Amino acid sequence: MTLVGRSLAASMGLPPFLCGIWMILFVFLEEVGGPFEEYSLEICNWVCTAIAIVVWVLIWRRRVIWTRRARIGTILSSSLLLFVAELVPLCRDFLSKYLGERWSIGIAGAMLGLWLMFTAFFWPARTTPAEERTQAGIHCLRCGYSLRGLTTTRCPECGFEPTMEVLCAAWVTEQGP
Repeated sequence: MTLVGRSLAASMGLPPFLCGIWMILFVFLEEVGGPFEEYSLEICNWVCTAIAIVVWVLIWRRRVIWTRRARIGTILSSSLLLFVAELVPLCRDFLSKYLGERWSIGIAGAMLGLWLMFTAFFWPARTTPAEERTQAGIHCLRCGYSLRGLTTTRCPECGFEPTMEVLCAAWVTEQGP
């Protein structure tokens, strides 16, 4: 499986993983009781949102060109997302009066989805399409950087250094029969 394929598979596994973590944490906090029982919804939303942000950035960190704009946008949007994840359950009395109890969970989930879409559209991609890489010749197997004109197999972009046999076999496989 390619690096992008693994990243996509991990990304698709993130929502069910977060739902499971949220349910386990909510049941645990409700069973423990005490001071946690009153704020279990807030704690679950905040913890799962923080996990989502960290895991999402870890999944895609090598595929993104971390420009100043991308870093600042990610930090600001992540902060806003964490604020909304905490604010929505705190406003549940207001929301339940007008919208119902389930809306507070739905709004937090929708905001997480919007954040994930935001990053997908606004993070500049590090890789080029396969057609451009094919035209560029042999490229790094890790980051996609063109190795055309270099005298070694070491990638100047990420430092990955495969053997010439591995590099050529990957190029032949990509070119097809």
